[in-house]
Amino acid sequence: MKVVKILSVMLAGLIVAGFGDDSGDLDRYDIPYQGEKKLIIDLDFAFGSLNIRPSDNEDYIMRAGMTYIKESLKPSLEYEVKGNKGKLQLGTKDNDHNFSLKEFNRMKEANNENEWRLEFIKSIPSSYSIDFGAGDGNMDFSGMAINDMDFELAMGDVELFFDEPNQIKMKEMSVETGLGSFEARGLGNANISNFTLECGLGSSYLVFNGEFIGVMRADISVGLGSVDIELPENVEVEIRSNSSFLSSTDFDNFDKVGSGLYRSENWGSDAIDAKIIIDLSVGMGSANVSWID
Repeated sequence: MKVVKILSVMLAGLIVAGFGDDSGDLDRYDIPYQGEKKLIIDLDFAFGSLNIRPSDNEDYIMRAGMTYIKESLKPSLEYEVKGNKGKLQLGTKDNDHNFSLKEFNRMKEANNENEWRLEFIKSIPSSYSIDFGAGDGNMDFSGMAINDMDFELAMGDVELFFDEPNQIKMKEMSVETGLGSFEARGLGNANISNFTLECGLGSSYLVFNGEFIGVMRADISVGLGSVDIELPENVEVEIRSNSSFLSSTDFDNFDKVGSGLYRSENWGSDAIDAKIIIDLSVGMGSANVSWID
């Protein structure tokens, strides 16, 4: 294992400008590039603010600055290289993150800061597994090379972006939300083959904009929560809907062609070669599908 851990002001420039002021105890990390051809990144974030963005510096796998407000939230990092594959496990000293709603609100009211700011290399095909406990997340994966992604949100508000196309085909992106709100933009740019969303009690907002290529299959299920979906007009869309009288669904400008089967008005167009096939299941929640203006 080769990890360079750097503390104090000696390397204040380790994290690029724009990371802001730090508060509380601070750990800084560099993981130098060692010729890896593939990455597996496992993040277990307990509470606070999680910020992820791509790095233009190809000399490092990851560059990070992390503050923590108590010892149990101190970052714990393990990185190893086997052959040409690097594996990163980044969590906290205490992995028991079962915060009660009362404790979550108390920590927020105390105005304490627990924050991770992470930059990852763009060019290496990577698999991400992100377990997000509670707090706020801002995650920018624009222009990266993501092979697959698994994301779990317990409580909090998370925004995810793909403002530039994924460099490779993403085999699968899986999202599971609990009480939180989840927003994803640029899902066309993500270049996903299979997308899965399980929305529990929270809300999800999905925007499939970007450079859409080929066919995406989306399996979306909603329990007591809500999902709002926006689609680009240059993509053919088919929705296979399974809902009950307790649920609410609204499909804007779709033709009903069978029992629970809906197709966009541009379906079958010779000028369009991109498709989204959506399997949508709604329990006691709601789902709304509309088009990007």
